[in-house]
Amino acid sequence: MSMRTLLSILVAAGLACCASQPLAVPDWLNEFSHGTSPQVTSSTTSVSVAYTTPASVGEVGTGYQVQLRKAGVAFQSGSDGIGTSIRARTEEISCVVRIMEQDSNTRVSINCVPGP
Repeated sequence: MSMRTLLSILVAAGLACCASQPLAVPDWLNEFSHGTSPQVTSSTTSVSVAYTTPASVGEVGTGYQVQLRKAGVAFQSGSDGIGTSIRARTEEISCVVRIMEQDSNTRVSINCVPGP
């Protein structure tokens, strides 16, 4: 068996294995520590987490930015007048964190999909 054939078999086996597993939020994007009652939806093509926290929008945004910098993950942050968005990605997964005020709390939603 040639090296090329063996590599093709290994890649196909790896894709078949992982394609059936639900996607998870990456370790470098842990939930903010003061979050309550996270709602998680996961499939093989996406994962979403939503929760509220009594922390301010600024505290949550800064917390995620510090976390991403420590992990060495590329990200962009911006405000659109409704809330703050942080877009982060690696070669394996792309995530968007939306942070917005909701009553006296802050609502956070994280959405991730495979690939950059």
